[in-house]
Amino acid sequence: MAETDQTPRLAGPLNRETLDNLRSVLTLCWKSFEFYRLRFEESGVSLLDINADDPITTLQKLALIEPADLGHLSREVATTAEGIVDVETSSGTTGQRKVRYMTYEDDQREHEFLAELWAVAGVGPEDRVACLDTDPVNLMVSIAKAFDLLGVAEAYCLSAGANFNRTVQTIENLAPTVLVSVPSIIERYMSKAPWTQSDHGRPPFSKVIYIGESMPSTTRRTLENAGVEVFGYYGASETSALGIECSAHEGIHVIQSRNIFELLPNRVDPTLREAVVTTLNQRAQPLLRYRLGDQVKLLPEPCPCGIPDPRLIVLGKPDEFISVLGSKIGYGSLKTSVYRNADEVGPLQVAISRTTIEVLDLILPDTIKRIEKEVLESVVSAEPDLAFLLDSGFLKLSVTFVDPGHFFSDRKFKPIIDHRG
Repeated sequence: MAETDQTPRLAGPLNRETLDNLRSVLTLCWKSFEFYRLRFEESGVSLLDINADDPITTLQKLALIEPADLGHLSREVATTAEGIVDVETSSGTTGQRKVRYMTYEDDQREHEFLAELWAVAGVGPEDRVACLDTDPVNLMVSIAKAFDLLGVAEAYCLSAGANFNRTVQTIENLAPTVLVSVPSIIERYMSKAPWTQSDHGRPPFSKVIYIGESMPSTTRRTLENAGVEVFGYYGASETSALGIECSAHEGIHVIQSRNIFELLPNRVDPTLREAVVTTLNQRAQPLLRYRLGDQVKLLPEPCPCGIPDPRLIVLGKPDEFISVLGSKIGYGSLKTSVYRNADEVGPLQVAISRTTIEVLDLILPDTIKRIEKEVLESVVSAEPDLAFLLDSGFLKLSVTFVDPGHFFSDRKFKPIIDHRG
């Protein structure tokens, strides 16, 4: 029977070691963060309760953390934490970028966890791994380091430059056994790779791990028909790694020894849940009951691969970001940039399409056509990922002005229209 209440449920059972780790994180949060201490007090939870009660019972007394709350936590961490060695930021999907601070120990735990996930995907000592991105320094270096921990034969980063034919030739020459990239870059590679021009062509790699965005079913099917095993990776800027697809290829395993998942029932669709996560790896900036916003479906049956951790079909966040070649451009942040020089904030629709390159079209009311130049300058200056893609020739940015009535018709207004299929 469908759930009718709005109580988050654990995605799966937890072992004693994980529960002990959770108690340790709860204690750390109470002792080290005013942000959390106030939340404990508002929920009637004392340090004595944390030490004496079941840690899940204690955790579920706390209010959920909304994305808008993260600014308060990150500002406290920025002014009080010691040993910060790295800072990760999100794309600003709510109009403000989310910031995550990490210590050296956090960074090491993240690499170790990533190595565990790559092992789930069957990557081993004989593999040569190519991590392909438009700007690998932002993301792929950490991923490559985790492959090194796994003891692979080779792990290296490739930057997909404007001359993509050269990138294709580099992959052919290096002949990696595993390719890690975002689906839109993989698709661009496939459009030019020699093996796709033959009915019996085979790529140099036997595995693909895709990150950053969902992969269209047609792309996946083409790879699988060419003998490539495809694995989806799941993570978030605020939490880093969360899970990966296994060899059974039936959903994403979320590893609960690293992150505890609760599932919040959807008010409209009883088959959907919203992911709520508590991090166990992050000690500089832990998250207790954070609403990721991702819509998921739980697969309750045991997985044929034998991994006991819960499996989810991850559907992602509805109408929140535009994913362009692995860079996530936040709709809220984009809208803020568009109207920075306008008298008041109005509607925005974003259309993304693909010709020889990605095309991002900002659809705006013609009442602000007079400031078109300022709109473009504001968007490019406020979105560094967008500026990089434009400068590199991967993306074209355009503006279309329409009658304001376009945004207020009877049909449901879609903030983002993706024509890429």
